Amino acid sequence: MRSGWIPTLSGFVSPQRDCARRKGIALSLALALLATNGWNMAPTRTQRESRLNLMSRHLRQRTRYSKQSQCRMYGLLLRGGCTVDSGIGDLGKNLASIKEVLQGLEGRIKASTKTRKEAEGLTVGREKDPHGWYHQVVRKAGLIENYEVSGCYILRPAAMKIWKSIRGELEKCIARRLGAEETYFPLLVSEDTLQRESNHVEGFAPEVAWVTRSGTKTLDRPLAIRPTSETVIYPYFAKWIRSHRDLPLKVNQWCNIVRWEFSHPTPFIRSREFLWQEGHTAHATKAAAEAEVAEALDVYR
Repeated sequence: MRSGWIPTLSGFVSPQRDCARRKGIALSLALALLATNGWNMAPTRTQRESRLNLMSRHLRQRTRYSKQSQCRMYGLLLRGGCTVDSGIGDLGKNLASIKEVLQGLEGRIKASTKTRKEAEGLTVGREKDPHGWYHQVVRKAGLIENYEVSGCYILRPAAMKIWKSIRGELEKCIARRLGAEETYFPLLVSEDTLQRESNHVEGFAPEVAWVTRSGTKTLDRPLAIRPTSETVIYPYFAKWIRSHRDLPLKVNQWCNIVRWEFSHPTPFIRSREFLWQEGHTAHATKAAAEAEVAEALDVYR
């Protein structure tokens, strides 16, 4: 299919010609409808043509459609033997009604043409509006779909394929080079656990989303939806590490994170819920921990 052209039963036409074609069809159908509701048959072809000429003058005064569209309407009425058997005043009233209907149809045609144009390609430039350009790229590429909750996005199959590809490569490096094992910690965090690492959580405090009810019942203790996992993981590190023989301890987690308070959401860059990977390790010495950080940064590069 050629870009910018619309398929019809007779081949491809440009969007402009397609719009004119639909206007002509709409005009013909509207007048044919009136013809079947009180417009009488004229006895001779000469009388029919005379009255059609009269109708033509009123159409040119009251509509802005092309002669091609008017000719299609005339042809339809001639083939059906329909014409007007009432006065000019009634005809003017009929034509005014037709014009009102067709103006509504014209608005719908323009709206559908605009929607089709927006669906075909980008409507803003990267230099002029980088934010709008980026949103259009990720949406029209079929990567994301906007969701009813502000700041949350639906990841479409194409986006998930990219994520799986990135995850697959990282998993190989994490397992081979870093030696971390995969684990998973719960999404919900108790308020007490969150407060234990108050210095660490302080920067996330405005972004923490809280679960305060279960159905119609208010929870005795609100539960936080994890903004990060350090406060959840490290208490269990203390439980699992009993001697130097348990070091180093390396775990890796793929999960979702929720951070609520922010402005200007941006898909894949800044959203309320997002997928991520986080690694956590414990070492016998500071030097070993720093070497691990350097190795992890090299993996990300």
